[in-house]
Amino acid sequence: MLGSDEIKMRRVGREIFVEATITLPVEIIFENAHDISAQVESNSANSLASSGLDVKPRNITVHFEPTGDTDQQPEFIIEKAASRVSGVKGVHNILVSKIGKSNSVGISFHIQVNRSATLTKAHSIANAVEDSIRGRPKGAETITVHLEPLMPEISGIEPVVDGKMQNSVREIALATSDVNKVGKVATYKAGNVLKIDVACAFNSEMTVEQIHERVSDIEKQIRAMYPGSIVTIHAEPS
Repeated sequence: MLGSDEIKMRRVGREIFVEATITLPVEIIFENAHDISAQVESNSANSLASSGLDVKPRNITVHFEPTGDTDQQPEFIIEKAASRVSGVKGVHNILVSKIGKSNSVGISFHIQVNRSATLTKAHSIANAVEDSIRGRPKGAETITVHLEPLMPEISGIEPVVDGKMQNSVREIALATSDVNKVGKVATYKAGNVLKIDVACAFNSEMTVEQIHERVSDIEKQIRAMYPGSIVTIHAEPS
């Protein structure tokens, strides 16, 4: 494991839920990545228990994302620099593209800001983000920042029994390349917020990078069908 961030805890009724994101080497195979995330979940449960918090292992979710050599990966530099800017709640979809035959590159990525922020405030944050990374990846010529609202923290979720919705989510996942099996599809609601959790099985020899690409595609398609939904894909080796 190379690092961890975005650790979140929330209480729903009498239970505590934990979500964490860890970074792993891009070349690691999926089966090993799954074993590492399972160990992190177990260690987290034991550590929280020793602190007096009763958190059930099933309520701990660890997401893993790939990263390469941090000294050579401009994506890593961009994410860390942007994340330090006040008002930035998340950074993703980083794309670094070489321009023609020159040594210049174009950079684009998404940042999350508070949903209640005005356009003026959000634009100010985006400008600060651009300033924070300008000149850091060598050859950066253009920087495009896409603004997104931060998805709300949800509490008091209630299960939603909707066979049609669950079947449509299952069909989207099964239609995605390399998904061998779709397990449980769970749907919940908290007020007007829809939360969708899906368990998908992939070939155990796939890399974390490949899994991340497939998972991102599934989440994007589900959100397109159910706008505003919070989608979480739990990847497992088949």
